[in-house]
Amino acid sequence: MAGSRVNTGAALVSVRRAAWIAFAAVLCVCGFSSAHDVIVEQQVDIVIRPSDAHLVVQMHVPASAVAEAKLPTLADGTLDEARIGPALEIVGADAARNLDVWYDRRPIVPSQVTVRLSADRRAVDVALSYSTTGANGFSARLNAFTGAPLRPVRTTVQYVPASGSPQTVSVVGPPRRVAFDPTTADVISQVAARGLSVVLSGGDHLLWLLCVLLPIRRAREAGVVVLALLAGQLAAMFAPALLPNGLGSIGTVASLIAASALVMAALQTIVRARLPWVVALTAVFGILNGCAFGGLLVDIRPFAGSHQAAALAVFPIVVDVAELWIAAVIWGTRTWLATSGLQDGLVTITAAAFVAHTAVHRMLDRGQLLVQSGVVDSMRVVTWLTLGWALAMVAVTLAELFRQRGAAARARLSGLQRA
Repeated sequence: MAGSRVNTGAALVSVRRAAWIAFAAVLCVCGFSSAHDVIVEQQVDIVIRPSDAHLVVQMHVPASAVAEAKLPTLADGTLDEARIGPALEIVGADAARNLDVWYDRRPIVPSQVTVRLSADRRAVDVALSYSTTGANGFSARLNAFTGAPLRPVRTTVQYVPASGSPQTVSVVGPPRRVAFDPTTADVISQVAARGLSVVLSGGDHLLWLLCVLLPIRRAREAGVVVLALLAGQLAAMFAPALLPNGLGSIGTVASLIAASALVMAALQTIVRARLPWVVALTAVFGILNGCAFGGLLVDIRPFAGSHQAAALAVFPIVVDVAELWIAAVIWGTRTWLATSGLQDGLVTITAAAFVAHTAVHRMLDRGQLLVQSGVVDSMRVVTWLTLGWALAMVAVTLAELFRQRGAAARARLSGLQRA
C-alpha cells in the first residue's frame, strides 16, 4: 500500500509538470501570432552655432510636429503659403518657448525670430538669435514638440562650437534638457543614471538571468553563469563605441539573434541542461547583448561633450554592478522558493514560458526594424524564423513530456517488482 501511494504521488507530480510544459508551449506559439505596428518618427533638425556675442539656432520642424497650430494646407497636403502668415509667428514663438535655451544656468530669450516655409512647403524653418557674453555654458530642452503614439518626435541637434569638433545629439521620447558642454560631474551623473535605467528596464539581460538562475541552487554555479554573462558583455560592449561608424544595423541583427538565444535558454531550463552548456550559451548571449549595450553607449557619448572617456568608464561599471545586484536578488528569491514547498517544476517552467513568450515578441519587433531599415528584404524571413523557434519550443516540451511519462512508468514498474 505504501509503495502504491508513493507511485500515485509521483504520477500526480508528473501530470502537473506535464501540464505546465504544455502551457509553456501554448504561450510560445501564441506569442508568434501577434506583431506590433511599425513606428514612423517625425524628424526635427536643429543646428546650434555659439559665439562670444551671439547664439544662432536654426530649426527645421515638420508640419505634423506642430499639428496643434492648425496650419492651413492645400489639397495636396502642402502648407498654404498665402494664408499661413499669421500662424507662422505663433509657430516661431512656440518653437522658442519649447526649446527653452539656457545660458550659464539661466533662461534667455531670443532677440530675433525669423520663420518661413521650407522649400517643399511641408515643414517650417525657424531661425533664432540670442545675445550672449560667451561661447560656452548653453543648454536646451529637446523633443518638446507634439508626437502621436505611432509617430513620435525625434530631435537631432548639431552643435557647432566656435572651436573644436561638432557635436551631434539625437533625442526621442519625453522632453529632456541637454547641456552641450557639460562638466565631468554632470557627465558621470547622467551616464550612471542612464546605465542604471537601462539595466532595470527589463531588457534581454534580465530575462536571461531569470531563465538561467531559477533552476540553479548552488551559489558557485550561479556565480559562474553570471560571470560568463558579464565577460561576454564586456567583450563586445566597446566595439560599437570604438568603431568609426559604430555597428549600424549589425547591432539590431545581434539583438534579434539574442532574442533567439532567449528561446534556447527557455529550452535549456525545461530539459535541465548541464552547467557547461548553460555557461557556454550564456557567454555567447553576453557577446550579443553586449553589442546592444554598446549601441546605447554610442548614443550616450555625444551627450558627454569633451568628457567621453569618463562616459566610457562609468557606463560599464554601473551596468555590471546593477546586473550583479539583480542576479543576487533572483538567486536569493529562487533559494527562498526552494524552501517554501512550491513544486520545482512549477517555478522553472513558468519562468521558461514567460521568457520564451517575451522572446518571440521581441524577435518580431526587431525583425520589423530590420525590414524597415532594408537589412532584411521581407518580413517572411523573420516570420519563418520566429515560427521555427516556436515549433522548436513545442517539440522540446513534447519530448520532455514523453520522457517524464516514461520515467513515471518505469518508476511504477520498479515499484510493482519490489512489491
